[in-house]
Amino acid sequence: MLAFEEIEAILQTAPGGWLVGGRFTAVDPYALVFWRWAERLNIDIADYPAFTDHARRLFERPAVQRAVAREAGKTPATVG
Repeated sequence: MLAFEEIEAILQTAPGGWLVGGRFTAVDPYALVFWRWAERLNIDIADYPAFTDHARRLFERPAVQRAVAREAGKTPATVG
């Protein structure tokens, strides 16, 4: 998958392990969407260890945990 190869290459050399400028930006959780789609579509992501590590670090973030739980219907949506 060409897009995964591009993300992998960026993450292998990215300062701080984030996709843009060595800092967490909106691009990082956006990339997580594609990583999760690969999982759901049974795309083998074993060849993308930096991308998988990136996803692991994102899943450690409380906001990502809340969003994933909400998506799974495990928590009510809240405002604020």
